[in-house]
Amino acid sequence: MGFEIKITDNSAKVIEQMIKNKNAFLEASGQQIVSFAKQEVTAAGRIDTGRLRNSLTYVTSAHSGESIRYKTNKEGTVLVDRPVTVTINDEDKVIVGSATEYAKWHEYGTGIYASQPGGRRKAWKYYIRDRATGEYKAVWTRGLKPIHFLKRGMERYQKQAKALLARYMLGKY
Repeated sequence: MGFEIKITDNSAKVIEQMIKNKNAFLEASGQQIVSFAKQEVTAAGRIDTGRLRNSLTYVTSAHSGESIRYKTNKEGTVLVDRPVTVTINDEDKVIVGSATEYAKWHEYGTGIYASQPGGRRKAWKYYIRDRATGEYKAVWTRGLKPIHFLKRGMERYQKQAKALLARYMLGKY
């Protein structure tokens, strides 16, 4: 009674599936970090028009390309400003952020509260126009306190990242 041993090389299929799992993990990671960052912006009460919160997004190498930069008119209506191109050459990377020009002010703060070098040391005034009367009035400020919404979103995500990675590498998503 003889028997035959047949060896089949499935390594290419295994590698292909692992790459699919990894890309799915990166997508899920980007979605989760953005979700946490949006929750941080909301919890900090930094919602006027919703532009900052709505502009939070992520990019992986799977969908590198154009993202839309937003601006608002005087009534607070969100307008499309211009596309911003983001290219990722590293396939194992997720970039999370906002194309709005002022997101950094909310992340790092301004004036005496700035967590990055370059903040002002004293209060200053600026002028705003009253929409009802059309008159300008002086407003004094010491700056904007940082909320570190991206940093906190990432910190919250890191607590579950290991379990999420294990789940995705096993193909359970």
